[in-house]
Amino acid sequence: MSKISFKPLPAFDKGKKIEKNNLYKIENSIVIPFVEEHSEKREIVHLQFELEEEQYGIYAYEYRGACTVKEGCKKADILACMVDEQKKKVFTLIMDVKSNISAFSDDLTQKDAMVTAISEVRDFSEQIKESILHKESFMLYLKAEGYEEIVNAGIVTQKFEEDKFREVADMLNYLFDIESQENKIDIPLLVKTKMCTLLKPYKKEVERLYKFAEHKLFFDNEEYELKVYLLQKKDNTNWETHIRIC
Repeated sequence: MSKISFKPLPAFDKGKKIEKNNLYKIENSIVIPFVEEHSEKREIVHLQFELEEEQYGIYAYEYRGACTVKEGCKKADILACMVDEQKKKVFTLIMDVKSNISAFSDDLTQKDAMVTAISEVRDFSEQIKESILHKESFMLYLKAEGYEEIVNAGIVTQKFEEDKFREVADMLNYLFDIESQENKIDIPLLVKTKMCTLLKPYKKEVERLYKFAEHKLFFDNEEYELKVYLLQKKDNTNWETHIRIC
């Protein structure tokens, strides 16, 4: 059976950096910090690998399959796995950091509020979908040896307001689904007409939005649990969260 090519984990506590698109093998329990820098703040995800005997971890930052064209390729920030060699199971978490996925205006009639919300959810979903395909480039070797994989998606963000995403889905229903007209939303006709024109390309996003509000992603006839990890403000610069990989 072919062996997966791993890189040794660099000593990042001594200034060494974890590089994009490398698969790192985690052989001992460790906390790996994922850091996303912005002009005025840093978002830090502390990935806790707590390993027992006959277990190892896999970590990658912005991983894509080796045969994938780099230009236009969508990929999530973090790929983390825990491999149990005794039970022949792999627990995989694919996640992306979004500073505040709920930052769009509460007034959905405001310019770009609906488009912003729909685009955020759609683009995040596409990142996760493609990243699931990317990890198959090495996971197929473990599956060929009889390993069973459990996959979850994750989002790291400051706020996740489920009701706001439901309201976006409700608005799309009101604008484009005749059957929903009985549940009228009180907006002026001219505003409704303009919104219909603007949002026509997105009218099929309703189901995706409802699923997202329920912490689920659905594509390729598979439903994935969406784990939500909230960043906590530590000081004026740093927002952090801790995630156990298991």
